[in-house]
Amino acid sequence: MSTFAHEQGAQIAINANFYGGSSCGIAMGDGHFWRDSYVEQCDASMAFGWDHGRLRAEVWDSEGAPNVLPFAWARHVVSGMPIFLQRGNMFFDAHEPNGMYRNHPRTAVGVSHDGATLVLLVIDGRRVGLPGVMSNEMIPLLEEFGVSDALNLDGGGSSELWIESEGGVVNRPSDGHERTVMNHLGIRITGAWVSPGR
Repeated sequence: MSTFAHEQGAQIAINANFYGGSSCGIAMGDGHFWRDSYVEQCDASMAFGWDHGRLRAEVWDSEGAPNVLPFAWARHVVSGMPIFLQRGNMFFDAHEPNGMYRNHPRTAVGVSHDGATLVLLVIDGRRVGLPGVMSNEMIPLLEEFGVSDALNLDGGGSSELWIESEGGVVNRPSDGHERTVMNHLGIRITGAWVSPGR
């Protein structure tokens, strides 16, 4: 994470797609698909890009449509499973893995209904007194921050939050050190965020 953040000039970064030799689910950076991604499991995605001069983020169910984007404005995509919230409603995913109902460290990304707020959520776990959470326990926490669309990303030892202004990694990864991950979601603020007003 630290290497990625420094190389890309990110001010904030989290781990993104699940992986197993390559990235799980759709992955896109600067408008280019990662062609070696596998899509058998990670069938939920979030796109980021500029839409008529406004920054936009939106989640969608990408099952059955690998490397097909429903949004012409999308330039960056991360994927995971399951979708937690879509348009303010809880989203039922019949393919939720059993691990979602055990306590683990977790990572999620969400956006508010008006598109003005991006929320990155990282929860520590796998240590005495702090076991982590089940995936469904993240939903009310995301809703507290006004999130209407949210996606679960890779968790466990991969869960990591990096903030430049706070000196780097701000959580305690469960491996006891930074884990090498397949890809990341980095934030670099270069100007004012303009709400898409959807």
